[in-house]
Amino acid sequence: MSRRALAVGLVAALLCGGCGEDELTKLRLGTPATLPVAVLRDADGAISITPFEVWRGTPDDLIGLDVRHNDGTEELAPSGTPYYVPTTFGNHSPGIMPKPSIHRWVRAVDTDGEYVEPLDDPQWQPGKDPCEGFTFREGDSAVEVLDICLVFVLPEGAELDYLRTAAPGEERFAWAVPRKDATAPPRR
Repeated sequence: MSRRALAVGLVAALLCGGCGEDELTKLRLGTPATLPVAVLRDADGAISITPFEVWRGTPDDLIGLDVRHNDGTEELAPSGTPYYVPTTFGNHSPGIMPKPSIHRWVRAVDTDGEYVEPLDDPQWQPGKDPCEGFTFREGDSAVEVLDICLVFVLPEGAELDYLRTAAPGEERFAWAVPRKDATAPPRR
């Protein structure tokens, strides 16, 4: 290989940064992805993640919505377009699932390639929760299932492209988001 070809290859690799992201195989919604995790410092296990559907809300859904963070503080939800993603986390480990932060193991990626973390703990006003009826159970045992409705707020004008894992470790999974699924769920 010539020096010029090597130099061009190195420059391309440096400019590319996260180009390998596009190479992630996109699973269908409803398909579980299992991530290996280390629990209790010496026991291996796994946590499965299954996003089932994606509904697009309206910016009006966020009016007056507070978000409670893990440290107990609250703030107003950011403005933008909310997307609702009913998701199951299954614990296949001898330890307890890390509930306060596990929802952050899923990220939305918009059509500009920007990552968006889910809101920590939306404090919906009574009768206003768009996920009502789609928000599931929580358990506390070592072999538990955590079913929650993730809420991603994308900037005005941005569209949701796909979902991806952001869990600790090197293994990554992604889920395609069909445009036909991007409608709000019926209010209950």
